[in-house]
Amino acid sequence: MSWVLSSAQFASLWESVTTLDRLPYPITHRDTEPDLTAYERAQTELRHWCAGADPKLRAALDTVQHPSVRVQVYAEAATPIRLLGAARAGVATLIEQAAGPDREFGGEVRVFTGPAHAIAGSIMQALPANRPGRTTALTAHHDEVRRPDRGAVLQTVESSAATRLRQLLLRPRVCTGFVTVESAGSSATTHLTWLDVAQDGRYLLRGDDVLHAQPCDPQQLFGALEEAVGR
Repeated sequence: MSWVLSSAQFASLWESVTTLDRLPYPITHRDTEPDLTAYERAQTELRHWCAGADPKLRAALDTVQHPSVRVQVYAEAATPIRLLGAARAGVATLIEQAAGPDREFGGEVRVFTGPAHAIAGSIMQALPANRPGRTTALTAHHDEVRRPDRGAVLQTVESSAATRLRQLLLRPRVCTGFVTVESAGSSATTHLTWLDVAQDGRYLLRGDDVLHAQPCDPQQLFGALEEAVGR
């Protein structure tokens, strides 16, 4: 099932279902009424709309508030990408927000429900495709990547890889995507980052102390996301 809401409708219904006045990341909304009178009138209309909202839509938002697994996706691109997925008891909710009036705030919100096992695939379908990058996979310690070059004589094999990885990270990008996966009952959080390098392609970036960047096709990104969701 699916529903299309304005960002104002989503914000109002979210508060109605959850009693929370803060929207779930990365969904955003900005009130645009010109004055207090217009704002109060809009809020009254939204409350009436919420009272008649589809119970299945309310249940979908409840899944987002109390999930077994939650997936947050935000990408900095020409048009920002905002996705929020959640699954519980075999059912998944996916929220996709279109571009809004500016880069900080989103616009129209689409809410989808489906089987939990399809959540990774549903998220992938909402992401822009890109070819794998042309640079080979690189692995280096985070501190080495951050450290300035010390000259060819002092560079080890490891620092050479760090230099190449640093250069890759400094190249112009057309998109930088961030994925966070959280599971109920676990303190572990999985972070994935993809980089769409201009005139090159896509790389998957993982790791904290040790960074690993690899050329990434859609199937590899799907596999990494599915693995994270299944943990």
